[in-house]
Amino acid sequence: MPARRSLSTALSWSLCAGAAYDALFALLLVVYPVQIAGIFSLPLPGERFYLWLIALFLLSLGAFYLLIARDPRGLRVFVLLAIAVRLAGAAVIGAAAFGRPDLAGLWAIAAGDLLFGVAHLALAPPPGADPAARS
Repeated sequence: MPARRSLSTALSWSLCAGAAYDALFALLLVVYPVQIAGIFSLPLPGERFYLWLIALFLLSLGAFYLLIARDPRGLRVFVLLAIAVRLAGAAVIGAAAFGRPDLAGLWAIAAGDLLFGVAHLALAPPPGADPAARS
């Protein structure tokens, strides 16, 4: 069934792209925090330690996406978790920015999470798809 395989492959690529996005953002937060804060017009936390924690979270999330990308059809429940985390991230970041012009840069970050969440959702196997039917 080539259509299913191509969707699975597209989902794998989408998950890998999301992992790369997270890893790049984590790296930039640690190496260039002032520049990233400037690009997004966001305040830096008082201690760099908080940026390191965010970077660790992003790298862990990226590793999770890469593991799922190896077999998204067989790991469908984890694909659903990845989608939920991505969309929840967009909602939480958007909620933090809502009504806060001083945090307007968060909207771009929320949009990135929303874009990946919707892409993963669109490419995920449909409900009830048989994970054993990998051809």
